[in-house]
Amino acid sequence: MNNALPEIIEYFKGHDWKFTLDDERPVLHTGFSGQNGEWRCVAALEREETQFAFLSFLPCKAPAKVRRTCSELLVRINYRLSAGAFHMDWDDGEILMKTTTIISGERLSGEIIHPVVGLNLTTMDHFFPAFMKVFYTGAKPKEALEQSDEAGEVRPRFELN
Repeated sequence: MNNALPEIIEYFKGHDWKFTLDDERPVLHTGFSGQNGEWRCVAALEREETQFAFLSFLPCKAPAKVRRTCSELLVRINYRLSAGAFHMDWDDGEILMKTTTIISGERLSGEIIHPVVGLNLTTMDHFFPAFMKVFYTGAKPKEALEQSDEAGEVRPRFELN
């Protein structure tokens, strides 16, 4: 079993992030304020501490009447992503963005943690308005994504040289 928790704590302290440590599991709870909203986050060690995961949770749950539409939005977004994915709990409407990496070798370093966290936060912030439009204005997923793309830079799914 890899004990990477001290490296995760060091990373967050080094970036002056306030967090709380879970008493029972290797999990840090924190929050983030992006350009498009604020949400809670979790940094966790999973799969017998062989995987580092960073999760961002939308601050509101998808109302039951728009969960099918949210499913389409998730599929459209996830198809574009080269790493990480959005997930929705069908029963309660909770939506989260999850990025992960495998911990290989002896140590988890800031150089490994930083892109996992950064990708997660920028992706959540970029697509945050699309979710809000689908939740509260009845926007169609394709339309909500187009509006989000107009408001900010979109990274291609992959590039050919």
